[in-house]
Amino acid sequence: VEAQLANLYHQQGDYERAVGMHQLALDLRKDIFDELHPQYGQSLNDLAIIFWANQQLNLSEQFFSKSTENYIRQY
Repeated sequence: VEAQLANLYHQQGDYERAVGMHQLALDLRKDIFDELHPQYGQSLNDLAIIFWANQQLNLSEQFFSKSTENYIRQY
């Protein structure tokens, strides 16, 4: 639910709320699953996209890198 709300905020251009909701989704997925779970990796990727769209390229690169590492470790 948090990730869906974050996507809605992103579509509305409310990047601050989108980041907050994606961060909440990331934290919940880490607690419920673990850092190797695909949904955790998706949350990392979602944050990377938000930061990229908001021209925060250093943060975007960090989260894309973490997302890629998550994917590689899964397979």
